[in-house]
Amino acid sequence: MRFHLSAFSWADPAHGSRVERRHAVRFPCGMRTWGRVHHSGAGGPEAVTIRNLSSGGVSLVSRRRLEPGTVVLLELSHSIRLADCQVAVRVLRVHEYADGNFVLEGAFTRQLGDAELQELV
Repeated sequence: MRFHLSAFSWADPAHGSRVERRHAVRFPCGMRTWGRVHHSGAGGPEAVTIRNLSSGGVSLVSRRRLEPGTVVLLELSHSIRLADCQVAVRVLRVHEYADGNFVLEGAFTRQLGDAELQELV
């Protein structure tokens, strides 16, 4: 299952219209795709839930809030295909859930290749 990101847009207050910001197909991820965020500073990597992936970015759920602009190393793995990769992510948006977790949306500092992406979703 996949969906195109063109359904997502931002309001442009200067023009009163919506402006498309995403340019890649986003793939929803199941329980077999998982991740760990390596934060700078104290503590080890944090296990995170991967919501969806595209060649250019990720949406994930974290127990820790990260500020937009923060760059972290994300380790991605697929438990059945035994695929994994590491990629730096710049946090773009943060949304807090009522349960205290955070949805982090970020852009990769390099594009994932098609084969790499398909092995992870």
